[in-house]
Amino acid sequence: MRCFPFNYIEIVGLPGAGKSTFLHSFQNSKYAGVYHFSGPSKSNPFLYLSFLFCLVFTFLFKHTYSALRLLSRSDGRALIMKLSYRLSRLPLAYQRTFLVDCGIYQPLVSYLAEYNYGDTSVHDVYALSTILPRPSCLIFFSIDPNVALNRYQIRKVSTGRYNDFSRYWASGPFHSESDTDVVPSIDSFFSADLLLKKLCKLSPVTISQHLGTTENNESSHSDFHNKLQISFGSDQAKTK
Repeated sequence: MRCFPFNYIEIVGLPGAGKSTFLHSFQNSKYAGVYHFSGPSKSNPFLYLSFLFCLVFTFLFKHTYSALRLLSRSDGRALIMKLSYRLSRLPLAYQRTFLVDCGIYQPLVSYLAEYNYGDTSVHDVYALSTILPRPSCLIFFSIDPNVALNRYQIRKVSTGRYNDFSRYWASGPFHSESDTDVVPSIDSFFSADLLLKKLCKLSPVTISQHLGTTENNESSHSDFHNKLQISFGSDQAKTK
């Protein structure tokens, strides 16, 4: 699997960083007209199986020990299947396109933060990331791991929202009794934060966005838009 950049923008950050809230707010701002937004699309079964085979084979060939460690775990196999599924739905964008809730790197971060039992190393997950297609721009939403964990716990209690792996795989062939009982810890959030910093070095363009208390107002939207324009050049954004 080649590691060339795809022409899309992916937003990454710890669970609870406010990524989805900010992006949905930005979509409704006056700056959104010069960007394109692509949500989850229908998967092609043939493409899914092709990506699954390619991902597993390449991972085993290039990072044998990391691959064997992840593939020996039910949650590790679920992660690779989820990545293959998302790759099969990746839009063929000819302009700068935001991936909305369908990014490639974010499942790696969520895996370490939300679904890690504590014995999966950052090294193994990072090894997997090096064989994935790279976004043309990676937007890193920075937040203190302690704050992110607190927000995550509040969201989980108020919405009943569990991590993706519990929801998708609890009744699947890789289910184990502990799969739905994982409690994220501050150590797992710090591990995910370390992975995020490593992922930022893989992307051709990385923008760091810190969310404050007024992250969804016009000023923050303007600041975000300006950062994108400086990184891409104003002629790179296509007007709808």
